[in-house]
Amino acid sequence: ITLPLSQAIAYERFGRRRGRVMGAISAAFGIGVVAAINLGGALYSALGWRAVFAVTGALGLMGFVAAFFLPETGNERKSVSLDLVGILSLGAAIASFMLLFKGLAEEPLSSFRVYPFLIALGISVLFLWLWEQRVKEPALDVGLFRNRAFSLGIGASLLGGIGMFLLQTFLPSYAQLLLGYTVTQAAYSVDVMAGFMIAFAGFAGIICDRLGPELVLVFSLGAIAGAFAILTFVSMPALSYYLGSAVAGAGLGGLIPSTGMIGIREGGVGREGMASGMVSLARTTGGIIGPTVAGLILSHTDFSSLFALTNLLRAYRQIYRLGLWAVMAGLMIALVLWARVRKGGRYE
Repeated sequence: ITLPLSQAIAYERFGRRRGRVMGAISAAFGIGVVAAINLGGALYSALGWRAVFAVTGALGLMGFVAAFFLPETGNERKSVSLDLVGILSLGAAIASFMLLFKGLAEEPLSSFRVYPFLIALGISVLFLWLWEQRVKEPALDVGLFRNRAFSLGIGASLLGGIGMFLLQTFLPSYAQLLLGYTVTQAAYSVDVMAGFMIAFAGFAGIICDRLGPELVLVFSLGAIAGAFAILTFVSMPALSYYLGSAVAGAGLGGLIPSTGMIGIREGGVGREGMASGMVSLARTTGGIIGPTVAGLILSHTDFSSLFALTNLLRAYRQIYRLGLWAVMAGLMIALVLWARVRKGGRYE
């Protein structure tokens, strides 16, 4: 909730500087990742796991209090009803998807333990789509998809989210396998990706303001695709890991502000919060799809032979190929958006 709301506020309040502010928000996201890893590890070592939750709770409370000092962005207050049916339908769709792939890890699609979840997924998605078109205040404004640019931006956000969450989820364990790191060393090694993400986020925000978010999105997804290619095809372990992490961080730094700006702009005046939330939901949905499919790949890895480690490394490279193809598809979408802007076209 925090990220889409902060992006909507930045877009509304900062005019021609909105890209810089949204870039700063993305940088803050990266700083949070670095702080969580380093501070969490230090607290756990010094004071135990309870201290981690205590400090996290205190920081959350500080953010809660700080929110009361934010100035209002809207000129009028509206009473909003909660679309509980839409929220439950979305939750049912996500749960069905995850349970479907959990079943596929053990049984074929024709199994009674699997195909009911496929049916449930189809029914819940169809119901959600039909319901959201008739409800007055939907959880998801599906009418926004009539805007082609918004739809393409959502697609790019979803595919970029697959890449983002595959990197964030599997890089630490990959460092353990590839470089023989301990859990602590592997966790700290992610600072390379996070550091580049922080550095490039602010720069990406400036470029969004000057040259448009479409160009930043092209660079972002191109860099993330390059990172997956490095991790997959470069044979030198240390170079592959650290160069891939750095390039990934550079790409991730531009993903959040660029997709946020495109989505909010195309959503239109008065729907900034809804549009920002849908962009964030698309990215999070990618974060569900990517690791879920990756889990299916790992579940079919043979750990029983003498070549278990080799098989596991091969599985990780298959996961990174999944990320590569997903992000390449997102890059094609970004190029379409950029080409239309270059021609002076607008999506109505």
